[in-house]
Amino acid sequence: MTDRTLVPQTAAEAAASLQACANERTSLAFEGGGTHTIGRRDRDGVVLSTRGLRRIVEYVPEDQTVTVEAGVTFAELSRVLAERGQRLAVDVAEPDRSTIGGAIAANAFGPRRMRFGSFKDLILGVGLVRADGVPVRAGGKVVKNVAGFDLSKLMVGSHVRSPSLRRQRCACIRCRKPRARCGLPASHPMRCGNSSWRCEADTSSR
Repeated sequence: MTDRTLVPQTAAEAAASLQACANERTSLAFEGGGTHTIGRRDRDGVVLSTRGLRRIVEYVPEDQTVTVEAGVTFAELSRVLAERGQRLAVDVAEPDRSTIGGAIAANAFGPRRMRFGSFKDLILGVGLVRADGVPVRAGGKVVKNVAGFDLSKLMVGSHVRSPSLRRQRCACIRCRKPRARCGLPASHPMRCGNSSWRCEADTSSR
């Protein structure tokens, strides 16, 4: 990190930081877990880290939805969901470092995408801060609640490059309840538990 790294602890602090950079016309870069970097950073610019935004805002196991801040790591969220027999159906290379906000911006995914899709299939709503520091919300907490342009899906894979929409501060995403269902012999290399692949059934409604 640079000497000009900002680590806001709340969404309000993040909004104030973006507003100050906009007023001073200062170059701004974003940093999550540092696992995926795109483009070059201005040597004289400011880095805004999401490490301080690590709250799980709301978790409703009955609805299989969870709302988290951008700096929550996959490992932290997985531990919370596992307590209720659920999980986020997205796999990343470094769960202890990868943040939810960074993974959404980079559209990170692994082999589970073939079964459950990517963040575009899981994200329900998003709260973000515009480049001028104004908070914006889009979507909600249920499926099929968006009429018109779906801003939440725009943030997936955006690498925070939009000139007017800069950084998501929280997101509501769907979680899953896995259930093993495998008919392969115990000695088969692709059987559940014998490799990194798992046979699962999606028990949530679409």
